[in-house]
Amino acid sequence: MTDSVFHSGIQRLVDAWTALPGASRIPDRAAFDPNALGRLLPQVFLAERRDEGLVFRLAGGWIERAHGRPLKVPMCWRSGAAKAG
Repeated sequence: MTDSVFHSGIQRLVDAWTALPGASRIPDRAAFDPNALGRLLPQVFLAERRDEGLVFRLAGGWIERAHGRPLKVPMCWRSGAAKAG
């Protein structure tokens, strides 16, 4: 076993991401199955970069509870401010 500077959950996420085809760049959406993260899924969010900013594509329940609202609705994050879209 090798030592890691990451928390075990973060290390699991890093390992899953780097195992994806094309992990040296952003992998194709079809290559990533969020369900493969198992217990980590509630703590994960995925965002898509668009001209208007970042759009949340997936937000786990833990992330949404931390923000006090759903993030999976059309929403854009730009210049440090969240805006419903």
